[in-house]
Amino acid sequence: MNRAVRMGPCLFRLHGTERLPQAAWTRFVEGYSPPEGPHARVVDVRFGDELDDAPGLDEGIDLRPTGEGGLEHAGPVWSLAVTGLGAGESVVADVRFRSAVAARGVHVEALVMLFRALTATVAVLDGGLLVHGSAFVPEGGRGALVAVGPSGHGKSTMLSRLPLALALADDTVLLQRDAPGVWQVYGTPFAGKERLPRVGGPVRLQRVLALTPHAPRLALEALDPGAAFRELVTRSFWFVREGELAGRLMALVHALAAEVPVHRLASSLHHDIAPLFTSAAPATQEAPCSAA
Repeated sequence: MNRAVRMGPCLFRLHGTERLPQAAWTRFVEGYSPPEGPHARVVDVRFGDELDDAPGLDEGIDLRPTGEGGLEHAGPVWSLAVTGLGAGESVVADVRFRSAVAARGVHVEALVMLFRALTATVAVLDGGLLVHGSAFVPEGGRGALVAVGPSGHGKSTMLSRLPLALALADDTVLLQRDAPGVWQVYGTPFAGKERLPRVGGPVRLQRVLALTPHAPRLALEALDPGAAFRELVTRSFWFVREGELAGRLMALVHALAAEVPVHRLASSLHHDIAPLFTSAAPATQEAPCSAA
């Protein structure tokens, strides 16, 4: 039995999924509504035979170039060999789980690791970035806002503070550059702690919010492109340490920082942030802390 899932403009086709527990796959895509319409690229993911366990493997996901159009990774959970990155529309990813992982049953965490690495890598080929953030369309809004920040800075909480907003993603967002100054937002299957519904999109990106939590005063301040780049590059998922793809990633982050408004939102849970996003707000705004 084969499976498939759309993420942004890519269709991921899975082969050999008898080695992939149905429960893990169901949990991975639960609550996700993929984008509709034609896809621009195919990624064939082939699950092969189990691998022997090996001592001393790197814990992190480090995709290493193997020549033109190829990457590989060997880790304690799975090995990955990717080809077709240099030309054409079809990418092939060969995956083999370690015996110890397969014996316990492949969990959703292993799929999240795998598909984050694949999605972040393939997205760059088509002008896309995978970022750690939540995405939503405010009530009455005509575009999407993306909130970025490290874990614990309130990305998922943003959606509960705007109960009438349409949630697109609560942990991981795909941003696609269609043309200079034109970026689209796609939700992804990757769920945050709240496991809110995720919507495939696309929705036009309006602006990015860099979150500062526990702030005594509510403030929305525009960042210059340099500060925006520093914020965005630390929130981008990336697993390729060198080579042409890494250069493409840097160019895309530079373009995003220069082409889309990026604001720092300082707030606490006591602040009412809805007025900032349900009407036209100035680039810089500050307000006293509201009552608890």
